[in-house]
Amino acid sequence: RSPLIGPTTGHFLAPTDIPAGALGNMSVTPDGMIVFGAGFSHFGVRADGTVMWHNVVNATPRLSSPAIASDGSYFIGDRANDVKKSRVEDGVMECFARVANFDGDVQGSPTISVRYPDRIYYGEAGVQGGFFAVRMDGPEPCQLIWRLPPPYVPNGPVRQKIPASPSTVALADSVPGNGDQSVIVYFARGRVYKIVDHGDHGEIIAQRDLRASAQGPSPMVDPATGNIY
Repeated sequence: RSPLIGPTTGHFLAPTDIPAGALGNMSVTPDGMIVFGAGFSHFGVRADGTVMWHNVVNATPRLSSPAIASDGSYFIGDRANDVKKSRVEDGVMECFARVANFDGDVQGSPTISVRYPDRIYYGEAGVQGGFFAVRMDGPEPCQLIWRLPPPYVPNGPVRQKIPASPSTVALADSVPGNGDQSVIVYFARGRVYKIVDHGDHGEIIAQRDLRASAQGPSPMVDPATGNIY
């Protein structure tokens, strides 16, 4: 039980009206800005209910929730096949990374890499499937670094397809408890994948078929044991 004293009454703060339903989770910046997607819009709201900004986008974020970076930007997926990078202070989009030029939803929440802080990871949730590492910082942001499976090469090695999934990535230690968060854990269509980012390419190092038809939920990793739940 926390020793901190909570509210002294059972009253809620006054609600804030938003002109659309929010299906994804909300993210909160260190200074208290609440950022989320709802309908065809992104919102920035203060804890007192003040709507600081409201920007219309070209597709609904659906289930995707913002990942907030230390440089004051946030990343969120949507049903236009994109992950968008926008500014927390005003919601203005800086760039976007497109999964494909055909059906390619990004319904999971992007995950910021610990080993490579300039990039994010996410999977595709529509038809195409696949897993992506995209550079979201630096002189050329929103550029694809690598994808799984890699692009088709005639007479190349057989490519293993990663099915579509709305799952969000979890990061795990290469050795439980060492804190490097260098192993990517992803769940898609009943199969758990362990992926390593080698900088310029990704590699599936292990996988397990759970013989389950579920597309989610997102995996969680116990940092002490490395067990995946």
